[in-house]
Amino acid sequence: MNLKKIFSSSFLVPISCFLLIAITVLCSRQQHTYQESNCFLVIYNHSKLPLLKLLFDPLRTDWQCYQARELSYLVDALDARFIYGCIKLKLAHFYSLSAIIFTLAGAAYISSMLRKLYSDAAEYLYYLPPLLYTLVHLDSISFFRSSKPAVAFGTTLIFFYFADLLKDPEKYSRIRSHWYAILTILLLPYFDRMGFFVTAVTAAGSITLMLAAATPQGERFQLGSKHLPALRPMVITATLSALLSVIYNFHIAPRIINALNGYYPSFEYQRLPEGSFLNIKAGVLFLIENTGHTFTALKLNPAAFAGIIIVLLVTAIALNLHKCDHLPRYFLPIWLLSLGTMVFCAAIITCRHPAMMKPDVIYGIYFLIFETLFVNFITILLFSTPGKTMLKKILVFLFAAGIAARIFMTASPPDKDGHLAMHHATTPYTIEMLNHPEKRPDRPLPQSSAHLIKFVHNRPGVLPLELTNPRFRKQDIRK
Repeated sequence: MNLKKIFSSSFLVPISCFLLIAITVLCSRQQHTYQESNCFLVIYNHSKLPLLKLLFDPLRTDWQCYQARELSYLVDALDARFIYGCIKLKLAHFYSLSAIIFTLAGAAYISSMLRKLYSDAAEYLYYLPPLLYTLVHLDSISFFRSSKPAVAFGTTLIFFYFADLLKDPEKYSRIRSHWYAILTILLLPYFDRMGFFVTAVTAAGSITLMLAAATPQGERFQLGSKHLPALRPMVITATLSALLSVIYNFHIAPRIINALNGYYPSFEYQRLPEGSFLNIKAGVLFLIENTGHTFTALKLNPAAFAGIIIVLLVTAIALNLHKCDHLPRYFLPIWLLSLGTMVFCAAIITCRHPAMMKPDVIYGIYFLIFETLFVNFITILLFSTPGKTMLKKILVFLFAAGIAARIFMTASPPDKDGHLAMHHATTPYTIEMLNHPEKRPDRPLPQSSAHLIKFVHNRPGVLPLELTNPRFRKQDIRK
């Protein structure tokens, strides 16, 4: 048996990532109930709610926080029905099938693109980015919402699409070379508002790259006329996608919602609080704390300190490689602009949701897209660093530290404090009750968990659909 040939197989990396998820699921890790997810399981499996009407009913599917992300509701419905089917087979769980698929697809895509972009790298390097990518997504495989995992996957597709296009633009002279990126950028806005943000940034970024390539100064960043035909499809598609999603958000979706469900959604949730664009301090803190937490498992001030060091270290390595011409000269400005964009986006969402800065919330799913993007950037640095230099060793150590930190977090028991503590503590008992309809609860459960058990086992006391939604108020609906 040729072990070297086995370990160099392009299939072994995705298989390793699959095994990581399989072990996590078999050990019943990373699954928790939530008030919202329990309610969604009831709503998406209710026989009196046709799927089409439900997809355009943000009063129920988004608790009146209208965001025009109907594609995510469709995926959520499929997740919820998969879980419900498993419960009926007495195999109750709270894992999101879509999140697992998005994670494995992203890991497999990264693996294939790295072998395509850097075919002469050391074999062990091909394992590090997909494994870290998989581990950072393990936090999101518990059923909640599909929106952030879907956008994180789409962002990864777009990121490596540009990495390949900028490196070898001649391969993208034909429109069919762009099909998967075009499809991704057209769909992203309908999964989440952050999907719209990624689309808008992609449009602005591709226009900037095209303008740079069209001028003599573009040569300073290794951008020239050969990039123009390759960039044009994404410039057109991303710009149109952003514009179409705005029209859909404000005009098309509200009319469909009214036609199917008899009300117009409120835009109150989409109105940004005053000072959103100036909330830079909170945006920076959100970014550095989560970055430090990702690679060290530390929290609060130690995490923020680690995050500052990591961001500065990555920037210093990029600058060093930039000066030595080991890195494409367009990488450093793209990294710095992306860092600024992430801070800007974090400033907005933390102003929209101030509770995100609380210790038991800040390390949640809202950072997943930034986290994914950060992993992708340091992946390019890792594979662009030559030989066995100190910089290469530092980057390998950073990946190893991140993998170790995420494994530690996955294996650790859930926090005993915070607003989800009771849900985390009672998840195993909730699963036991779902699997055994003959039993009656003999210990306290969150109200939404108790309600889910009654619904699944057709017991009396199931609340009317209107009362399962704490935001359902007739006066909130504008006819």
